[in-house]
Amino acid sequence: MARTQTPIAVTPTTLVEGRATLEGTKRFRKRFTKTHGDHFYRELANGPLVSSLGLGTYLGECDDTEDARYTAAAGAALEKGVNLLDTAINYRCQRSERAVGEAIRNAIAMRAIKREEVVVCTKGGYIPLEKIRNFWMIRSNAVEITSGSTALMSTTCTILNSSWKSWVDQDSTP
Repeated sequence: MARTQTPIAVTPTTLVEGRATLEGTKRFRKRFTKTHGDHFYRELANGPLVSSLGLGTYLGECDDTEDARYTAAAGAALEKGVNLLDTAINYRCQRSERAVGEAIRNAIAMRAIKREEVVVCTKGGYIPLEKIRNFWMIRSNAVEITSGSTALMSTTCTILNSSWKSWVDQDSTP
């Protein structure tokens, strides 16, 4: 991805709207066929193409230095043909999602990618509330509300919904 064009203005705090599409991810794959070949990308069920490797953003310190590292790593991954980024609200004190968002905004601003070329996976169902006095009551209500439904407690990968459930540990702290 050559960064030869003039960057476009993107406000750092804006949400990057859109989602991965089959057409967008095919366009992304086409840019890397000389280095990766067709075998490196796989089609999700009725959905976009994802790279065989993805970038996870789970571990690390909750500080600006680590944010910069994750933003740089995500940007480098996108430049090298990785279009699958995994993050969640409970990763690194909610900072991983922001770092991934910044990397995507930067790549869009540099005209290196378009939003529909990148698959961002996140998790639903985690309640990031500090100092909950009656966590068990909130947890039991959340389980009751979502009982039999994967809609609120499933992994959401842009347009891919799977039935993977993630339960909050009673000792977790956001």
